[in-house]
Amino acid sequence: MSKKENKKREKRLQSMMTAKSSAELDAEVEEILSQQIPDPEDMSPLWVSAAKIPVTPEETRRNEEMLIDQIDRRERHKLESSKRRERKGSR
Repeated sequence: MSKKENKKREKRLQSMMTAKSSAELDAEVEEILSQQIPDPEDMSPLWVSAAKIPVTPEETRRNEEMLIDQIDRRERHKLESSKRRERKGSR
């Protein structure tokens, strides 16, 4: 086959593959659209329903202290990491 025939054949095969892919894609889109998808406005998030809501002021305070401790640990870790990097860079 000549180059011209090869290009024509290749182009024809590509167009067939594109048409097939498009048909498969259309079928998939139709299938997805036919499904019953719940409205997100009607659903409550899982983290709201599953979370234990603090009832007493003591529980609220304990949760706030735990959050502050977590933030402190993260910041301390970042600071230590940057100090280590500075020490390695100065060697």
